[in-house]
Amino acid sequence: MRKTSITRALGLAVAAAALCFCPSIAAQQQSRGPIGPAQPSVKQRGVDKVVPDAGRVVGSTYTNDYFGLQLTVPAGWRVADADAARKLDEQGADLVAGDSDERRARLREAASKNINLITMGKVLPTAGGANESAVLIVGAEAVPAWLIKTPQEYIGQARRILESSAMKVSVAEGTRKETLGGVEFAVLDVSSEQPGGLVRQHYYATLKKGYAVFIISTYASEQSAQAIEEVLKSVKFK
Repeated sequence: MRKTSITRALGLAVAAAALCFCPSIAAQQQSRGPIGPAQPSVKQRGVDKVVPDAGRVVGSTYTNDYFGLQLTVPAGWRVADADAARKLDEQGADLVAGDSDERRARLREAASKNINLITMGKVLPTAGGANESAVLIVGAEAVPAWLIKTPQEYIGQARRILESSAMKVSVAEGTRKETLGGVEFAVLDVSSEQPGGLVRQHYYATLKKGYAVFIISTYASEQSAQAIEEVLKSVKFK
């Protein structure tokens, strides 16, 4: 199950790469207020446990109280609504699963147990007159402490899955570290050839409150990289 859910997150990254030159996500209408339904508290061994929800967008600020996360949605960016984010989930599952119906079913089951915090994109014109997208996905996955103790271990599992999968991606050697909003993330750098050209991705992960919080950035040019960097610089953790 661990591998299935981590693969689902990587499937999101692959789907985002495929969308980089087909900017349907980035063109979605901006969502306001809560992004997803609020999650109730649940009983675990007789103790109330708060389940994190997807957070909310108010004005140009995304906030998730459970993780203490805030980031800015700059002008020109669009936040995908729940339906668009779900379609990206499904595309990711199909891309990772390939011809395996069993793996696709496991991926979709895993998707229902994870939290899409925010999916956002920006359409950017290219010199050739076409469009490309900068895409940023932020999500969370429950990870038991006995299995995943550090962000590097989480990223390490992601690396092994990528290297053994049928997905045509190039994974950089080694895992680097980067600080966002005062919190250290483990980062995996990935690239893939898409019909429109080379797409680069950075897969960030950190651990907070029993969850792996991940950020997947996807871009194909210097201008889309700069657009994503603007958002990442706004990340804050309370």
